[in-house]
Amino acid sequence: MSEHIAREVQHNLKMFNDIARNLSAGRDQQKAADMVAAHVKRFWSPMMIDSLLNAREAIDAELLDVARIALPLIDQ
Repeated sequence: MSEHIAREVQHNLKMFNDIARNLSAGRDQQKAADMVAAHVKRFWSPMMIDSLLNAREAIDAELLDVARIALPLIDQ
């Protein structure tokens, strides 16, 4: 993975976790994950989504629990 792509993945990972953190407040994990996936599908470009999906294994340890649940939902 090139340095540029690695930086892009880390940036998208940070945003994905931030969204998960914000939408988790006061909700159960599945509801929050559904909301995260819906938000990402609506507002993120396909390239941004692909960067996360293609790096699933590499980023798994860095995902918040809700983000980990939401990630496969954005691939549907």
